[in-house]
Order: sequence, then C-alpha cells, then structure tokens
Amino acid sequence: MKGMPEPHSIAVIGASASPHKVGHMIFKNLLTQGFQGNVYGVNTKGEEILGKKSFKAIGEIPSAVDMAIIVTPAPTVPEVLKECIAKGVETVVIISAGFSETHTEEGEQLEQQIIDAANQQPFDRAQDKPATSPSTMLRTGNPQLRIIGPNCLGILIPRLGLNASFAKDLPASGSIALVSQSGALAVALIDQSLSLGIGYSQILSIGNKAVMDECDFLEQCAADTETKVIGLYLESIKDGRRFLQTAQRITQTKPIVLLKSGISDAGRKAASSHTGALAGSSAAIDAACSQAGIHRAKTAEEFLMLLQTLSTQPQLRTNRIAVITNAGGPGILATDASESNGLILPPLQFAICNSLKEKLPSSASIGNPIDVLGDALCDRYSAALEATGDDAGIDGVVALLTPQVMTPCEEIARAIADFHKRQPLMPIVACFMGGPSVEGAQNILMQNGIPYFSTPEAAVQ
Repeated sequence: MKGMPEPHSIAVIGASASPHKVGHMIFKNLLTQGFQGNVYGVNTKGEEILGKKSFKAIGEIPSAVDMAIIVTPAPTVPEVLKECIAKGVETVVIISAGFSETHTEEGEQLEQQIIDAANQQPFDRAQDKPATSPSTMLRTGNPQLRIIGPNCLGILIPRLGLNASFAKDLPASGSIALVSQSGALAVALIDQSLSLGIGYSQILSIGNKAVMDECDFLEQCAADTETKVIGLYLESIKDGRRFLQTAQRITQTKPIVLLKSGISDAGRKAASSHTGALAGSSAAIDAACSQAGIHRAKTAEEFLMLLQTLSTQPQLRTNRIAVITNAGGPGILATDASESNGLILPPLQFAICNSLKEKLPSSASIGNPIDVLGDALCDRYSAALEATGDDAGIDGVVALLTPQVMTPCEEIARAIADFHKRQPLMPIVACFMGGPSVEGAQNILMQNGIPYFSTPEAAVQ
C-alpha cells in the first residue's frame, strides 16, 4: 500500500446548505482552512452552497476528482460509491454511519455491498479489458482505490490545509500520523495536543474498516516521508497475523505507539457496539506488542506522552540514563521510577566526574542522580548537562527542576534546549515541577521540541 496521494480536487457528496448538517461542515472546512485544490459540492437538489454551484451527481463534475467524501444516508452509499469508482476517484472517505456497527441485518448487508463494490475490477474503457490482473490486486480490490470508513470522522492533513472531516480545526503540522478507530477520541487528542506542542503529518479516522484496515493504514503512514512516528488507537484488530508482520517490518524504521481499548469484558462489549468489531485480550496485545516492537500505551495520557517524546527525540540506544536535579526528593522518585522501568543510572566516568566536581559545590552529589542543589543557577545545570553529553556510558538524560526563589527557570530551560541542539542523538526529557513559576520555562521547552512532564515518574517513563 503506497502513501496517500495528495488530492488536487475533492467532491463532498451530500454537501448541504444547512449549517447544522455534517455535509455543510465538511464542505466549509475544505473551503476555509487552507486547501488549495478544487472543492466541489454534490447535492441532489443542485443548490448553491456557500456561494458555490453544486452538482446533482459526481458524474456531472466536468473535471477529474481525486477524492470523494460521502455524507449521504447509509442506504444510498453503495450506489454513490459505484459512481465514484466510475468517475475514477482514487480515495473515498465514507463518513456516513448505519452499517455493521448497528448489528442489524440491513447494516451488515450495506457494508458488504461497499466491500463488493471495492472488489470489482476496474476496466480500461479504451480497450474494454481489466486494467489490473487479479494477481496484482490487493485483497481489497483495485490497488489504486482507497476506501476509508464507513462510520468515521474523516481525514486531516495539516500541511496541505486539508480538513476533510467534521473536526472544527486543523492541528499544527508535524511528524505524527494518528490512526484512530474513534473519531471523537481523535478530536479530543488533537485539542489536547496544542498545549503539548504536538504536530501531525496526517490524521486518519478509520471507523468500521470495511475495506482498508489498520494494516493498510500502517503501510500508508510508513510510506509517508513526513511521518516520523505512528500512533494507533484501535478497538479491534482485523487480521492479527498480518498486523504482527506489518508492524514488525515498520518498527525497524518508524516507531508505533498503540492504545488498545476493549480489553475488559465490558470494554469488549462497548467496542463491539461502537464499531461493530471484535476486540482482544490484554495479554494477547502485550505479547503482540513485545514481538513486533510496538510501544503500548495503557492510557490516553501515556499515549500522548509517548507520541510527544518519540516525535521530538531520538530513540534511546541503551537503558543507561542520567538524572540531573536540584532537589533530592524528585531525584529519589526518578531513581525508583528508573528501576521499575528497566533503566540504569550508571556513575559518571572517573575523569568526567572529577571535572564536574570542580564546577559544583563540594556538597553537591556527583553520583547519578546528579544533585546540583537547591540554590543552583544555570551554570550548574549546564555543567551537569555537558558532563552527561561527554560520557560515553550515558545515552539519555532526565532533567528535573523545582522552582526555588533563586531558580532561573527560563534560563535553565534555554540551556537544556541548547544542549539538545549540540547533542541531537541523545534523547532528553524534562520535569519542571510546579505551576505558574515554571509556565514560562515549559513554553520554552515546548517551542524547542523538549518534552516536559509534571512528575519525575512520568518523565522517566
């Protein structure tokens, strides 16, 4: 599965003049949030929408259409999809609900009709023969056709100004690809990302996964040069063996973070009612993640923490880290957290330790954690950072800070950012504990791509 082609023209089928309807919201988002391509409204009434002429069917649009967004009632979707295929559309996003997630015979039949339409071979009209041999076709039909959904939020590609969804706004552009089986959760994560400085290469709401499943989307994100890390929220995994093989291959070059819900008995029932799919046990998910090299998040908060860190920092090469602190208590908490997370705090090399002693007070601790004491100014933090950077036995740094009356929080944040620029292969995270006293410093860290956390345990994790 190749990466998603950049669309130059999009049709919203089911576009509406009513501001309260989803078809109106998506049409407006495409027109007003920076997308530079052509946007066409398709409405059976042929009415004017937001000052633009609409067409009664996609076939009436005189030029090519790369992507179609379907927002019509579920019973109409299979025929509309066939019209999109006949038009030569490459990507179809089916927003409409009312399919297998309803657990009704009608809903399941309608979804099967979508699958059947996708599996029909396209014909080369000029030569009246199949355009693709069956051996080269994907299991989901035409390899050039992408069908996302149904029952989904839509897709967002911030760098293109593309908001083909009913999410209110585009998030910042960045290197995280978010693939979510829940559209509502994706919206919440996007909103929370602003305060963390998180940016996205693409956001894909996948809904019922009737045609394209999580493996197809993983392959698509892996092929995207803008994507550095892939975040998956899944309620079900359609093909466990294929998922494992796909993830094993992709994690060799791009980290994957998985947030899997529906692992309890009640959660499995809730997941089934949400997207009409089966869930799996926690133990099975743990085993799959371990085998495939996937980072598993147990909570939505941890999911965002991992995405933030993996998108801004290089991966930790070994489990040897250093902790720098101006307070003994947080240093001890970080030490405990290191042990529980399988990390080692080795002592500094002898020569480096002696050099650091000359730059710190005699009462400072030169062990690991490195305690620069409560009255530390920026020079002590800088000296400790340089020591860890010079030590070949240290491969990552956790910088802790509590705001004493004399602590220059923002100056220390800048020193951490400067150190990261000089040592781009060494991951560093920060924990500036406190409230208003550290807000300015946290903003500096965020602006410079340094993940910061409110507790030592979270930073170490």
